[in-house]
Amino acid sequence: HPDQDWIYRSEMESAARTSEARGRPTLTDLITAFSRQDTAGGFSPSVRCGRYVQDQLRERRSDLRKWVSAGGVIYLCGSNRMGNDVLAVLGELLEGGAAAVQALQKEGRIIQELWGETPPPPQLGDAPSGDVPQAEEPASKRRRNGVDVPSSVMLELIEARRSIFPKDYTGLAVPDDDVRQLLEMARWAPTHGKTEPWRFVVFSGEGRHRLIDATLGYYASREQSFWNVAWNGEFKAFRDFQAHVERQRKEKWLRCSHLVSICMRRQQPQDGKRLFPEHEEIAAVACAVQNMHLAATAMRIGAYWSSWFDHFTGSPEGVKFNGLCPEEGDRWLGIFCIGQSDKIGQYRASRRQVGEISEWRSS
Repeated sequence: HPDQDWIYRSEMESAARTSEARGRPTLTDLITAFSRQDTAGGFSPSVRCGRYVQDQLRERRSDLRKWVSAGGVIYLCGSNRMGNDVLAVLGELLEGGAAAVQALQKEGRIIQELWGETPPPPQLGDAPSGDVPQAEEPASKRRRNGVDVPSSVMLELIEARRSIFPKDYTGLAVPDDDVRQLLEMARWAPTHGKTEPWRFVVFSGEGRHRLIDATLGYYASREQSFWNVAWNGEFKAFRDFQAHVERQRKEKWLRCSHLVSICMRRQQPQDGKRLFPEHEEIAAVACAVQNMHLAATAMRIGAYWSSWFDHFTGSPEGVKFNGLCPEEGDRWLGIFCIGQSDKIGQYRASRRQVGEISEWRSS
């Protein structure tokens, strides 16, 4: 916390101010991250309330790449755990991935002064005594093999995940590359029989209007008998519903940077292959969405799984709108909302204790 353990604070802040003698500051940027500072500025013992170096690196990724390209040197000082996490993030953000990080280490452009029990990752060419050095695995493969992912980090990430509602989005755009990264994470969800049933349709920019207009088009064709019972008669007629959606368009949906249709492509019968139950296919899609949500949490992006408007999502027309085949059992399961938000970290949540939701039968 800045009020408790910001060592050399006055010196850093002084270096960031313009010097009359030099005409420019010694430090052109002073960027801080305090992991125990809550959203109100107070101290919190929670490890999930504040900001980490990794968060700042992700937010300044374009500057980071520019500085490294210009010959910049990275100096890491702190715990081994922090250092390993930062190196992993550098592997994600720098062009060339882990190989680029290894090259910077060999060139002496990543200087590490780390301590603690966790050993640092091996340098390029390092190998235990008597072992033959192996070629560096790609970062994506190492992540798939479970390397570089401490269990404590994963537990913190899972507990930190929150549904951030679109009303709390700023309306600023999330870079398309970040959305592609979320989709990349989605495809590594578990899938029985490797059917990979998840399908996504991304609406951004003017495409968001296309989704909203298609929704209105579906409900415009409903008979009066539909409105008598739909949503318990909340809307007397289509015009009332339309006014409601138009308000949401402005106050809610257009605050989202991207709206992503969550769909399931049903496995089709094949000779000699087992046809898996539909609920397993839906569960696989849900796991893919959880992967996206966890990645969004790590990237400090707001995300929310909306059921959208269930009559439309559950209709053949809705499935066809997403380019799928209702006749083959394809399903539309809702919308994954993505947006920038300054409310991340302010959402609170609680869950039942493990003893309330589990039962052990050992005999």
